[in-house]
Amino acid sequence: MRLKIKRRNSWVMFASALLMAACAAQNQPVSAPTSTSLTIAPPTATIAHTPTLPEPTPLAPELAQKTVAVDELKGLKISVAYPWVNEAGASFEALVEEFNRTNEPGIVVVTRRLPGYSVMSEALLDGEITEDLAIARGFDLAGIDDGQRWVNLADAPLIEGMSVLPEACSTCADYLDLDHQQRYVTLLYQPALLVYNQSWAKELGFDNPPKTFVDLQEQMEAAAAKLLEDNDYDNNGAGGLWLSLSPQSALAWYCAFGGELAGGDQPLQFNRETLEKAFVYLRTLRGEAGSWRAQNPTAYQYFVNRTAITYEGGLEDILLQKAVGEVAGFNDQWVTIPYPTEDGMGSISLETIGISIGSIKESSQAASAYFVRWLINEARLEKLSEATGLWPAGGNPRQIAQEYAEKHPEWISALNPTVRISVAPEANNWGISRLILQDAALRVYSLDKEFFPAILNTLEATLKEAWSAQ
Repeated sequence: MRLKIKRRNSWVMFASALLMAACAAQNQPVSAPTSTSLTIAPPTATIAHTPTLPEPTPLAPELAQKTVAVDELKGLKISVAYPWVNEAGASFEALVEEFNRTNEPGIVVVTRRLPGYSVMSEALLDGEITEDLAIARGFDLAGIDDGQRWVNLADAPLIEGMSVLPEACSTCADYLDLDHQQRYVTLLYQPALLVYNQSWAKELGFDNPPKTFVDLQEQMEAAAAKLLEDNDYDNNGAGGLWLSLSPQSALAWYCAFGGELAGGDQPLQFNRETLEKAFVYLRTLRGEAGSWRAQNPTAYQYFVNRTAITYEGGLEDILLQKAVGEVAGFNDQWVTIPYPTEDGMGSISLETIGISIGSIKESSQAASAYFVRWLINEARLEKLSEATGLWPAGGNPRQIAQEYAEKHPEWISALNPTVRISVAPEANNWGISRLILQDAALRVYSLDKEFFPAILNTLEATLKEAWSAQ
């Protein structure tokens, strides 16, 4: 409960501090507004780029000193809590049933459904997850880890006479490390993407999706101008980029401008100059009617109605967008694209879905570790990816989930050969820090650019305060 209170208090504390900072700034001499020029200096930090997702980190079985006899695991029940319902939940349960039928030691996995990632997050914070295994967002798993909560996979007991991996695994998961501990095994990636209407863009004279910040502003403003030509006054100001205003979109814009995050045993540190450039661009885009936001929390209908040519979204939006489009008879061609960059290479920032072992007994730890290693096989990752709609961890999603990628080309269209990939620092208080960053980004749209330094000052101070309150 204490962690939940801290997270909520940090949100309130930051909002109040920002308001005070803004008021204080109004009593100070105001310098000349920051230029709205879209000529952006090269990023101060370079992010390595690759056409595939982050490569897997090898397991370290030599660190595991203890062993458990196979006889101890015969009929042993272990439990797993996971955040998927409906078809996704049923698909995961089918995987568990396959494991229960086929695993050599005779381990039995019992499942417990929770309805969504947010519910799982609250249950973790409240200490209500007592299962041997938990599947959740990576930052939720990391957020409750005091160094003792989760078992280091490399130290988990092995099963006597059996290999570390039940079978060959050509693509294993990427591991999020905390003090070099393999405590959160990444199963899936959640990217921040833009959903883009190709058909409407071509009618406006644009043959290619926007690759640079200048490209994006030009296309978004053209769509907004098009809506001014009709007799519907209610859509004036719309047409361009629909803003989700989510924590992940705030990180995505920072990374798109070349930003990196300094983590480790310290509060998160954003490159101040880079973040301010991102804020100035977002404020400029909004001021020129290139972006907008309405009361509806989703953009699906706006996209179908051509009220938004592009919107901030993710992989989880693809099937929902298709469903809304089918009902409305929507025939436009659309794709997902990466966030633009100054050099046109594109940027995708990722958050993760991972699995952690919380067992206390050595026999349960050994059984849980065996199940985790079974689960991160390429064939199982493909099934998880198809069930959840997310990218599988490690390797190229086009190869791991080839059939799904062919059936849903929008699912993979953003992952082009030049795009730069970055992963959120989830083991570094990201569960709270992402909300603080989100709130800072929200202030950008209601304040003039001369107040951005005050926003950044408060952001830095609040990140430090949240870190010290851990």
